[in-house]
Amino acid sequence: MTEPEKTPPSHEPGKGSEPEKGSDISEWRPGDNPRDDRPTADDRRSDSAPSGGSDRGSSLSPARTRVIALIVAVFAAFGILWIGGEQHYQSCLAKVEAQTGGANDGLSRLVRKTALTKCSRSPF
Repeated sequence: MTEPEKTPPSHEPGKGSEPEKGSDISEWRPGDNPRDDRPTADDRRSDSAPSGGSDRGSSLSPARTRVIALIVAVFAAFGILWIGGEQHYQSCLAKVEAQTGGANDGLSRLVRKTALTKCSRSPF
């Protein structure tokens, strides 16, 4: 007579929960929560910074970060355009001064005044 085949120990009910020698893997059973090692809310509060400090980096949502980045980009573009406009205006003034040569007669003043009205602070 032949012996009945035995099922491997890991498939027998109630057995096989012990890991094999040298193995870090154990059998999962229903009801086991693999995330039991996560800190609870109380643990996180006790580990956080003192009440005077704050951890602002992790509290910003992606949408809020995008809004802040957009505002910073708008201010940076405005600043660049402002500086470009001032440079344009100063170069226009220098050009007019070079054309009139510092003359102070009536005709030169009229030419200077007309040329200066064409100067603008627009960077375009």
